[in-house]
Amino acid sequence: MGEGIQKGVRVTFQIRMFNLPLPWVAEHTDYKENREFKDVQLKGPFAKWEHTHCFHSDGESGMVMEDRVEFKLPFGFLSRPFYGFAEKEFDRMFSYRHRVLKYDLEHYSGDMPKKKNPCFRRKRHHRQRPCSIFANPRP
Repeated sequence: MGEGIQKGVRVTFQIRMFNLPLPWVAEHTDYKENREFKDVQLKGPFAKWEHTHCFHSDGESGMVMEDRVEFKLPFGFLSRPFYGFAEKEFDRMFSYRHRVLKYDLEHYSGDMPKKKNPCFRRKRHHRQRPCSIFANPRP
């Protein structure tokens, strides 16, 4: 099956929702070396989850990492009131992840030249509306 972030690699982990353990299985479905990779949920808490990790040159000697997430909560229209909460949780989660990665790159990059301000960008979480009346995703 492979290792790391290459296409076909599956990752299994456990998350907690409302203090209940839930398994989450994702598969890497797209891999473009040094440019992007995508993971898609096979089993987990969402009706849909696609997370694309993109890497772009900043025009100097560094990179910009961008996360794009497309998700859909389970339970159809009953989930509508929870989208705002989910988006706030994603912002919190990605902010933390980017802070940790920035710190690691600044302090533990080995022989690589250290860049004081690695840049990270979160793309607005793109949700699919649960009903055809709201077919266009929110910008």
